[in-house]
Amino acid sequence: MILVGSLSRIDADDAEAQSPTKAFSEVDANQDGVLRLLEAWPQGASSAERRRFYLLDRNGDGVLSPEEWTAKGRHQLAVNLFRGRDTDDDGLLSEAELVVDFPAEQVAKVRQQLLTFDADRDGRLSSSEFARSPWFVTGDARGPVEDAIELVAEDRVASLKATIDLPLPIELWAGAARPVLGDLIPVDAQWWDVDGDGRISAAEVEAGVRMAYGIDRLGGGRARFGDSRVFNEHFSTKIDHDGDRILAGAELVDLGQRLSRSAEQIAEFDQNQDGQLDMAELDAAGWFTADVVREFLRWDADRDGVATASEFVAQARTYDARIAAEMLPVFDRNHDERIDLAEFIESPLADGSYLANDPRRDVDHNLVLGPDEFFPRGGLALSGLAEHYFRRWDANQNGQLELSEVAIEVDWKAVDPQLAMTALDQDGDGGISLEEHVRVIRGSNSRRRFFLLDADGDSVVNAVEWAAQGEHRTAVNLFRACDADQDGAISAVEWLEGLDEAAARKADRNRIVFDANGDGSLSLDEYSAIPGEVSLAERGPAPDPIVVLAEEQSSRLLDAVTTPAPVADWCDQARSVSPSSVPCQAAVWDANGDGSVDESEVRRGVQLAFGLIRPDGGIVRHSNGLSFYGRLMRAVDSDGDGQLNTGEFARYLERTREADREFTGLDRNRDGVLDLGEIDAGGLVRFDRVAAFLGWDRDYDGVLSWDEAREHSPSYFANIVSHLERFDTDASQNLSLAEYLASPLGESNRDWNVARTDADADGALSLAEYYPEQDLFLSWLAAHFFSRLDQDQDGRLSSKEATFRIDLDKVPPDVSFEIVDGDSDGAISLDEYSRHKGGLYGRRRYFTRDADRDGRLSRTE
Repeated sequence: MILVGSLSRIDADDAEAQSPTKAFSEVDANQDGVLRLLEAWPQGASSAERRRFYLLDRNGDGVLSPEEWTAKGRHQLAVNLFRGRDTDDDGLLSEAELVVDFPAEQVAKVRQQLLTFDADRDGRLSSSEFARSPWFVTGDARGPVEDAIELVAEDRVASLKATIDLPLPIELWAGAARPVLGDLIPVDAQWWDVDGDGRISAAEVEAGVRMAYGIDRLGGGRARFGDSRVFNEHFSTKIDHDGDRILAGAELVDLGQRLSRSAEQIAEFDQNQDGQLDMAELDAAGWFTADVVREFLRWDADRDGVATASEFVAQARTYDARIAAEMLPVFDRNHDERIDLAEFIESPLADGSYLANDPRRDVDHNLVLGPDEFFPRGGLALSGLAEHYFRRWDANQNGQLELSEVAIEVDWKAVDPQLAMTALDQDGDGGISLEEHVRVIRGSNSRRRFFLLDADGDSVVNAVEWAAQGEHRTAVNLFRACDADQDGAISAVEWLEGLDEAAARKADRNRIVFDANGDGSLSLDEYSAIPGEVSLAERGPAPDPIVVLAEEQSSRLLDAVTTPAPVADWCDQARSVSPSSVPCQAAVWDANGDGSVDESEVRRGVQLAFGLIRPDGGIVRHSNGLSFYGRLMRAVDSDGDGQLNTGEFARYLERTREADREFTGLDRNRDGVLDLGEIDAGGLVRFDRVAAFLGWDRDYDGVLSWDEAREHSPSYFANIVSHLERFDTDASQNLSLAEYLASPLGESNRDWNVARTDADADGALSLAEYYPEQDLFLSWLAAHFFSRLDQDQDGRLSSKEATFRIDLDKVPPDVSFEIVDGDSDGAISLDEYSRHKGGLYGRRRYFTRDADRDGRLSRTE
């Protein structure tokens, strides 16, 4: 709502008269002690001068006394403002009289005043109609506006006084008052017998009804002031953080910031100088007062004097959107499909308590709201107003609110399925269509929910699907739930709908990363590849360059070697197209032991060499981005037998927090251990490589920067991260998902972070030193990593290309110097030396060798 305290006065020339430039006696031509219009302006007054004259006429007698002449119009009445514009003195203001002297850009606003306040629709404003316009009349000069809620309250008071002989003993009150007050307004004596004398008096009846209809506030003070102002409880609750109806400390600071007022300005209203503001002091300040007439003018965006359904939707704010959507036809008393000012003042949008925004929960799950569910606050305060709104929304007057009458918060899973089907299947064909679903279950999530329920994808939710409540969601269901226009692609707008800013950034990152064809939208396959969107069983494939490398290598081998080939000839032929150091034992390639290597064995061997499968045949790199977590398996498999016993399984659960797993259910052969096949079948010991990449991308730009890798990857990846740029194949200074999956970070079976050892003390790593294992498993993947790290492609990894252990005392001096000289400036600083020869002994050796004492070691030194 619009706060009164924040309003500026419009048409300032009319709001305050210009100071007279002459003494009264000089202007009073006939010296009769009063001044007439023609005496003030003998040559004829302009429209502005006429308005100025009547602003000075404080008592409205048509002449100016000396006191009025010198008062400068500071105490204006609406009648003064009115007469100043009524140039033909007919007691009515035409459109021409209203718009005179206003600039063209303000004429539409002036006409809006005429259309809004012309109650008798005669095309002109009377003095009383004019006085209600905040455009022309400001402050205390504003005239009263009829309030239908106050009239209802007055009628209730009159009915109670007419039917009950007051004062009435409290034991008789409930029985006498209930027929008049209805079921929602409480009649417990505790609410009405304010003075505790055991009787309900006429004054207590009036006070109780006024509180029930929100005219007076609980705890004292007005809530509806009768002049279009209301107490803005919505704003009050935002400032009064602890709800004690007193502002102090941080609350006063917050108030000052929101109203742009200094502490000194706020302190002016602290009448008792106690350092805080109570409600009486706040009422005097008027800071929590809202102007519902100005609020109505805001809703009337096209300035035609009424507000339509489309204007309510377009002008709604977050906190009043639900009420705005329900204004028509409920509060359209004259059924003209528009809301005028009188209808607006009766509606919840003119209620500063925002009572109609309270939760409307179907507590008993019967798909209707009873009065108590509609008014969960309870108590006397606002109960009559709640009853009034309840009756207005209850179109069929059956004493309850149905889904067709008002938005209700329903836990559909708790509703009896048959009752739900009956309510939703409006055409009675035995199924729920999308149109039926969104018509009854409102909200931005309704369409998505429908497609999640529609398990078979036939665009109709049957009774079985409804009862399942989307329990068995498929990738197709989930995709269709996002694809609002059902065109087979999820656009950026559809993908981000309903998300807050933080969630939208993350979601849009995912869209960009998995939009494989770059068309800006997500296909079913692209959508299915995003972690967390579908089940792991249905997750789509992630781009994996290592799989591509393996397929290319298989093709090269099969093109170069005729299969089946005798084992004796296989290795010599294979080494012509494969890394020279790759193990080539016959048993490794001849899986079936028939003395030859056929095509399937070639493909199996290559997959083993690139770490796509394990030696036992189990899958390591799954197409959906998951992989066997070999590093974790070795960590929990304490006896190294490649299986998990109950103790090792418990250690696994402790590390992964998969508390819902049971050993007996996974041990299919009941042998007391989980072998690799059972581990794979149970989905254990897996690493989600794609999800890990997304987790490290903290700025949601779709790539892994070097800073993100250093700051957010686990410490055991430090050596890998320090050389991660070698896997940036497109030189973009970051890793895409595909580049990440082709790096050691994306391989989970071996600990590639462990520093290797320069066994031959030549100051570099050979491939055999980088991957000393002698079996085929992972050997070609290691060769691929080695090649990426070997920046100069000399077949060796220097200390600048990889991190490894080296004994500098055994390395030739020239090589040792190059290793220690980290910045390659031809000299070794103390810092560079200390990295390799730390401690006090190392410092002493450094200074001993620094013969020229220049703080640097030359090659000779």
